[in-house]
Formats: sequence, C-alpha cells, structure tokens
Amino acid sequence: SFTLILSLLSSRVTASGLSLETSSELGFNVISSLSINYKHDDNITNTKNNQQASNLVEIMPALRIEGQKYNTEFAFDYEGQQSLYSENSDNNYTDHQLQVALRRISNSRHQIAISYQFNLGHDAVNTGISEGNKQATAPTKFYTQQIALNYVYGSQSSQARLKPRFSFNNKRCDEDNSSYTPMADFDEYDYGLAFDYHIGASLNLLLDISNRVTNYQGTANKKDSNNSLLYTGIHWDISGKTQGIVKIGYEKINFTDSHRESQTNPSWDIGINWRPKTYSIFNINASQKIINAVTGTDSIEANRKSISWKHTWRYN
Repeated sequence: SFTLILSLLSSRVTASGLSLETSSELGFNVISSLSINYKHDDNITNTKNNQQASNLVEIMPALRIEGQKYNTEFAFDYEGQQSLYSENSDNNYTDHQLQVALRRISNSRHQIAISYQFNLGHDAVNTGISEGNKQATAPTKFYTQQIALNYVYGSQSSQARLKPRFSFNNKRCDEDNSSYTPMADFDEYDYGLAFDYHIGASLNLLLDISNRVTNYQGTANKKDSNNSLLYTGIHWDISGKTQGIVKIGYEKINFTDSHRESQTNPSWDIGINWRPKTYSIFNINASQKIINAVTGTDSIEANRKSISWKHTWRYN
C-alpha cells in the first residue's frame, strides 16, 4: 500500500497543525494543537487483488499539560485521530490515546520515571485478526494499556550510564468485531537493560538486552512466546545538526508449543535526524523485527522504512 500525504496547515511545532500554548503561575504549561492531513491511499483494503483506492482526511487534536515541582516532572498527554474516507465510509475510524508520566531526579546520578498509557485504537481491514478474512469490511477496534518503569544510573556527563527498564501491557479486542478471536487478546511483560559508554565528541557506544514474554488469552493454539533481543550500536547528538541511533543485533522467538518453530533473525533499529538548516529537518528510519502473528503463521518478519522532510517556510 502506498500513501501520499499533503499537510493542509502549518505550525511552529508540528509538520501540520495549529498550536496554542499557555502557562500558569502554578508551574505548569498547557499546549493544545490541531493537525489536518489530506491523503491518498491506493489500497485501503490491504489486499493483493481487487484493490480499492480512496482519498481521506485526518483530523488530529492534541492536548499536553506539563510542569515541574522541585525535582519532579509530570506530563499529561491526549491525542485523537479521526480518519474519513471519501470512497468507503466503512473504513472510517476514531482513535484516542491518553498518557500520564512522572519523572523524578533524586540527584545527578539517579533518575526514575513511571508512565501509564491507554489507547483506544484499531487494526485496518485485512490486518491483525482480520488478516485473510475477505468478509471483513471495517477496522477492528481494540484497547491497549501499558505501565512502564524506567531507571537511569549516571548523569548526563558520566562516561557510563546504566538503564534498566520494565513494562507491562495488554490488548483486548472488541468482541463485536466480525473477526473477533480470543487468540488476539494478550498480556505482555517486557524487561531489559541498556548500557551507554561515552567515547567523546557527542558519540556513545551502547549495548541493549531485552526479553518479552507474551501470554495469550486463547489457549487453543498455545501461541505463548518468549522473544529475546540483543543489540549493539552507537548513538550521537550534535546539537543543532544531527541526532541518531543505529542498533544492530539478533532476535529469537520461542513458543510454548513445541510444534511451533522458533525463529532467529538479524535485527536492526535505525533512526537519524539531520538538520542541514535550523528550519529544515530530514528524518530517516528503518527497522527489522519479529512480530507475533495472530492468524496463519507463527511469526512475521517485519521490515519498515521511512524518510520524511519538514521545512518551515516562515516563522508562522
């Protein structure tokens, strides 16, 4: 599927949008914004045959409340997205995302952060639990929750920093979906450890180890899995010019059911931000990872690549 995007509005903070920021004497800021995109998608049904194209409009309001009290920072974020298709209104959807985060800096060497996120989202037709279901004509609705805990030992000026992390998230699909199956509902535990080593000139070496345990609610196919990943790489931050991270490693997924095949693949995660001018930004992203499959096969090798350019013509 190929998607062409045209931003209708411009803003000082987003590629497409209007923004309003206010501050309070109580020590917090309120930032609201509205973005509108016009798109053309040449395959809204995500099928190989009988493809259908459509224009669509995205309306995305957002609200952020942030503040700081002594050594504690807090933030509340809401983002909504409504997509309206001109050729097939059955594909219309409205998503909501809510996040609350708290970060405390005990001293220059200790930082701890906790966050909670709730998403009311969707899977497009012929993706997720509706993959391969030719009778599915509308997006599949679901909600997800995530609780994340992150700790950092070491200051910004330290030569080495240690970053353990843990998160729990779950997903529950709307049982009114025509393609509903309990195999799509899961609980997931993700824990890992990252190690940064500063080698000078805004350049850091990194080592990242993570493990993800997924337990599905439907037990008929015993799709419970254990996914392990080992990365090594570099990240850099040259103020005003370029920031980026390049991680390369191996990933392996094992299943509780011995009849299901384990899979081992090279994996990478690349994100580069380049500013040839202060008002012009290029973003390049690429990744390869193993994701759990809901129907059909045991797991899927997912490759994603993107490049974007944001240019501010005038200050307003």
